[in-house]
Amino acid sequence: MDIDECTENNVPICGSHMCSNTNGSYECICNSGYEVADDNQTCIDIDECSSNSSLCGGNTCINTAGSYQCSCRPGCVNDQNDPQICIDIDECADNYCNQNCVNLDCSSGRYECLCNAGYQLAPDNHTCIDVDECSSNSSLC
Repeated sequence: MDIDECTENNVPICGSHMCSNTNGSYECICNSGYEVADDNQTCIDIDECSSNSSLCGGNTCINTAGSYQCSCRPGCVNDQNDPQICIDIDECADNYCNQNCVNLDCSSGRYECLCNAGYQLAPDNHTCIDVDECSSNSSLC
């Protein structure tokens, strides 16, 4: 007669995972994000970050129990519907730049301010200041 190890002693031998009785033994049926260990009787967490380096698209991947999450670079935030995705913040929408703004993608996590002709970017990298062409090039005036 086979002993049902899954119900023996009312102890969940597979933890929070499902147990399936087999003839003379049992096997654990692992939840999503877990895999059967070498002993074929326990479930261990899959480290998604180490098995797929491109999961977070250049952002930092953090392994969690049964899953992972992305820690986004500056200029990016986690998607409200899916914390495994980093989305770009449009810094240009906040008018950080005095004249022109180029929003760069989430992998760089940056934006860049550009000035119109006759202006140059100030040391604050946000403000454009008028270039005095006469003082910088005397042959023009």
